[in-house]
Amino acid sequence: MNESTLKKYLEKYDSEKKYDHEIISKAQYDNIFLTNNPKEICDFMGLNYKKWINRFNTKKDIFDWIIDCKWFNKNSFRALDYAGRNRAHKRTMYIDFLKYIFEEETDFEINQIEKGDSLKYVNFNKQLDFIELFNKTNEIDKMISKIDYKNKIKIKFNGKKLLDLGISEKNIKEYKNKFHSIIETKYNMDFDDWIYCNSQELINNEIIEFINN
Repeated sequence: MNESTLKKYLEKYDSEKKYDHEIISKAQYDNIFLTNNPKEICDFMGLNYKKWINRFNTKKDIFDWIIDCKWFNKNSFRALDYAGRNRAHKRTMYIDFLKYIFEEETDFEINQIEKGDSLKYVNFNKQLDFIELFNKTNEIDKMISKIDYKNKIKIKFNGKKLLDLGISEKNIKEYKNKFHSIIETKYNMDFDDWIYCNSQELINNEIIEFINN
């Protein structure tokens, strides 16, 4: 799942700005398994499922089947990122496919997408459409909640706060471990949960009390 998909999701499902959109959209996320049903995938993409079942006789049959996809646009292959260019030079089937769709352009060459330059070409991203179709938005929300949880903990309590209070860098780990233990004993709850659920003011007061004692 890429940054563009996360931004679309947040704009659509988090209009009240519960999350920090900039941080959340740039985080790393796991892939979401949508379906193992090829017919559902073909139907969604406008591909002929019966042709896929009956197999193909030639490469041309395969290429024509791909081109029938309702979102196919050969312009999206005019400029490729590093991974795409690598495939275009190493994978025979991929090379033949590019030759086929650009066979009428004898001087065709693959361009390199430079950073910030992709809007010159087709910007195709249907990830969110697929996720919604297969009712997997709850999985995005779970991942976002997990990222938000970790991020807020990191912001509320980190080694810099101890450094700012005069703890030497070599003793940071020892002090953090001691503070963890004291908080969990005092509040009878997991340290990370305590950090996440409480205000920065209370956390700061507890840190200061810990340091002074």
